[in-house]
Amino acid sequence: PGRDFPAETSKRLPSKRLPVAYAVAADDEKGTLWISIEGSTSLASWQTNLTFQPVSFEDPALDVRVHRGAYEAARDIYDAVEGIVRAHVDVHGTNARVHITGHSIGGSLAMVLALMLILRGAADKKHVADVWTFGAPYVLCGGDALLRRLSLPRSFIKSVAMGKDIVPRSFSCYYPAWARRALEMAPGSLKVDVLAQKSFLEEEMFYSPVGDMFLLQAMHGSGAIMVLRPAVWLPRLTTPLRKTCARVCFSARSMIIAQRTR
Repeated sequence: PGRDFPAETSKRLPSKRLPVAYAVAADDEKGTLWISIEGSTSLASWQTNLTFQPVSFEDPALDVRVHRGAYEAARDIYDAVEGIVRAHVDVHGTNARVHITGHSIGGSLAMVLALMLILRGAADKKHVADVWTFGAPYVLCGGDALLRRLSLPRSFIKSVAMGKDIVPRSFSCYYPAWARRALEMAPGSLKVDVLAQKSFLEEEMFYSPVGDMFLLQAMHGSGAIMVLRPAVWLPRLTTPLRKTCARVCFSARSMIIAQRTR
């Protein structure tokens, strides 16, 4: 059982401004709200991926830097869902729970959006239950420190990745000196001030991993790791985690399909 959200609960934005689609669904019997954000499917979404310069996140005093393209997109989605989240919390009070999930760049936006909802006071941290991402690149520098500052456990953000998927590692892998020099000399919007990015100096990576990661690794003889329809492969997980992953995937996929068929 859910409900239709009246237009006045949200600051609606023209869809052309958003690089990815998102969907919102509520279960009023349980007080649960789901926000699901899709991955890269268009030129605009890839432009968001490639606008990767680090900028200050929310307040410079937090000492957190964020992928510029992901931050810009997350702010637009925030403007669109803030009213919905506030209304949901007002209706359900202490029972209200908000879950946010996304695939690929959508998962990156989910991480950023969840932290924005808490930092901006749209929902208390006890109402934002968790974030589940699937194959999402990390886009924060100082994210784990921010979780500690907000008294949130690492398990607040759960990232699921295939063992050989390069996307989640795209910004969180070793960047040798020649690659960092190339970023410093890159033209236009691709240029990066490497010296201003702590993670380059301390860990030699672009953005640091945040939260818990669950790696799904194919076992020899266990079957193909690629699927031909929207799904996520869930081998050899403990039963509770497998059921949770399956429920998150099913809910996210169902909402995106519903959004596209409207």
